[in-house]
Amino acid sequence: MSEIGSAFCPNENCKDYGLRNHGNITVRGKYGKDKTRDLLYCKTCGKRFASTRGTAFFGLHISDETIGQIIHHAAEGVGPDGHFKMPHLWPGQNAPPPYGCPIEKHARG
Repeated sequence: MSEIGSAFCPNENCKDYGLRNHGNITVRGKYGKDKTRDLLYCKTCGKRFASTRGTAFFGLHISDETIGQIIHHAAEGVGPDGHFKMPHLWPGQNAPPPYGCPIEKHARG
């Protein structure tokens, strides 16, 4: 789900902090339950970070497919409450997680 060209080093002490397309970011490995998410690496300062760092998706424990479905539904005008009525977004559960829609959780901070 990551695009290395749009990634930047999140380390404020790095001389390349915040610079996109600077050539300092590479994929260092994979992480997550299924090892499907990119672990990025800054060649300038040596820090590793999640490809979703600095996004609303950082720290979510849902699949990229579910994230894509939520974004698709949001683009069609389905609000957070509507996601509760879509059981295909919550496979193996009778209801969504108790904290509500993951995107709504991040939007509230």
